[in-house]
Amino acid sequence: MGANVTIESPGDREGCGPVPGAARRIRAQAFSVFIPAHEILSVAHGLRSLFATYELPFDETWNDLATLLYRPRLKDRSDTEIEDVIGDIVGGRFEVRDERFVLRPDAEGDSGAQLDAPLVSEGHRKLGMIQVLLANGVLKDQGYLFWDEPEANLNPASIRLLAPLIAGLARRGVQVFLATHSLFLLRELQMLDEDEDADIRYFGLDRANDDPVTVTQADDLDDLPVITGREVSPAVPWTARWSAAGCQAHRQM
Repeated sequence: MGANVTIESPGDREGCGPVPGAARRIRAQAFSVFIPAHEILSVAHGLRSLFATYELPFDETWNDLATLLYRPRLKDRSDTEIEDVIGDIVGGRFEVRDERFVLRPDAEGDSGAQLDAPLVSEGHRKLGMIQVLLANGVLKDQGYLFWDEPEANLNPASIRLLAPLIAGLARRGVQVFLATHSLFLLRELQMLDEDEDADIRYFGLDRANDDPVTVTQADDLDDLPVITGREVSPAVPWTARWSAAGCQAHRQM
């Protein structure tokens, strides 16, 4: 997880050193982001410090995510639609203040008000991570998002907004992989797929007794055995892969 940035000028490639006044080009590798089921916005500062000093029993992707969250915000951003949607849900914007994340309410007259991230509900902190990663340019065209249980700790009204939020990320060129236990979220994605002809692939994981886990793939949610047979099978995670290509093709039609 991360990005490599190379700054070149024409003179550098010829071995002559930089040419004064020459235009410089920045090439950035797309980011791959993993968001675990548990939010880390409220502990990102301490987590980075601990990882720098100690061996911890946490997956290193947590530290990778914390590092990405602390990237500086981009200037002159015009595409803030998804951030605004998240802002409506959580009631403001998450920002860094004194090396820690706070929620700045959008209410007029409260320009100086803020809530420390640990005081905000966990579900809203999870959405706040998406908001921050959009603001600092991590979630952008040609990037990848692996999101584990995005519906965790969200109420039904907020879960319903997840489907168009994921679609918005896909329209930005981000390919989204999500794992979920929520049939409600899957149905919302299914209805969005039917309305917008989005490119969604569904993967079902199932295990009977002590047999190996089996994986099935389908273009339609109802073609997955773990969905149609859920009344007689134990609950197992379903995985959906959202490709930006389908949304882009739909917009061009």
